[in-house]
Amino acid sequence: MQATIENNKKILFVLSSLGSGGAEKVAVQLLNHLNGKKYNITVVIFERKGEFLKDIPGNIYVYDLKWENRFSFPKLVYKLSKIIKDTSPSLIISFLIYSNFVALLARAAACSRVPVIIAEHSVPERTMKIGRYYLLKKWFYKLLYPKAERIIAVSKGIKDELTDYWEIPCRKVEIVNNAIDLNLIEKLSGETIRHQNDISVPEIIAVGRLSEPKGYPYLLKAIKLVIDITPVHLHIYGDGDEKKRLEKMVKDLGISEAVSFEGYKENPYKYMSKGAVFVLSSLWESFSIVLIEAMACGIPVVSTRCPYGPEEIITDGINGLLVPVADENALAEAILKVLNDDSLRVRLIEAGKRRAEDFVIEKMIAGYERVFAELLIDSSINANTV
Repeated sequence: MQATIENNKKILFVLSSLGSGGAEKVAVQLLNHLNGKKYNITVVIFERKGEFLKDIPGNIYVYDLKWENRFSFPKLVYKLSKIIKDTSPSLIISFLIYSNFVALLARAAACSRVPVIIAEHSVPERTMKIGRYYLLKKWFYKLLYPKAERIIAVSKGIKDELTDYWEIPCRKVEIVNNAIDLNLIEKLSGETIRHQNDISVPEIIAVGRLSEPKGYPYLLKAIKLVIDITPVHLHIYGDGDEKKRLEKMVKDLGISEAVSFEGYKENPYKYMSKGAVFVLSSLWESFSIVLIEAMACGIPVVSTRCPYGPEEIITDGINGLLVPVADENALAEAILKVLNDDSLRVRLIEAGKRRAEDFVIEKMIAGYERVFAELLIDSSINANTV
């Protein structure tokens, strides 16, 4: 019997919260751009919090599992398994490692055969070493991840780690790059900054969570080296648990007048578009969509060659500059190179804008829908053969 897929299939999205991270942004993009005639979408979040909550379409129902603390894991598995039983979704898609563990265990607890898609937005081995329980997390990863029907890797580097290090079958891993909404960025980047600081020196821009992977200590040291040669002002947009340590470092380096911690901004693009250089100082990334956003905003980019993503986005010297990881001297040299070479700056801006066009949101949506269709067809065939 030939399998057919009717429209309005139920898809269950699973996330820990809707904070300002890249995975959460992609989830919200999918919620807003997937074909509503094809899919009936429901969202499950462990905590009802985060900047992107307001961006969920009003017609999508959101379950809040009311996470309390790190001991809530079994309760989350139980609550999600009950939702799976009650709603009988056609697909489950989960984002980030903790949520992925819960989703896979909940599927098993519900005795369900619903296909599970994992969207891997982290560098697993490095991410799991942050915080406690590394060995336990690694054990769960090796046990559970191979049970997913598909894993969407946001970069080739992530796919290579999944298949080579974690030994996940290559057929289960699909690369779908993160994407940007070019029209939205163009609109938002043109907005006026109401309280523009009266700074007459070049503005260096960094955007991202204040956390260990972002490598901000090396950026701060680089800025110290730069201002010993020429005045600049660094604006860092983002919040995170490293803020106090970074503020102390700024004070200790004696660069308080040259660095501003601006916090999270709903529209960072209007600041990015008016900067002189955008810098990504990360120690590791899964893809780094912020680099493409910066390119789309028309600001030249300098990035570390961190695993993974930047080298898949940037061609060194053509549409951006790449430097070694954890090297403040190389970062400072690249920043100064852009500031002091107008022709290079113009070339990087123009080529960067062209490169950004390779990552439009339509391509990402098509990639996810292709994976959805494959699994829906497979599950329909299996159902017809039972």
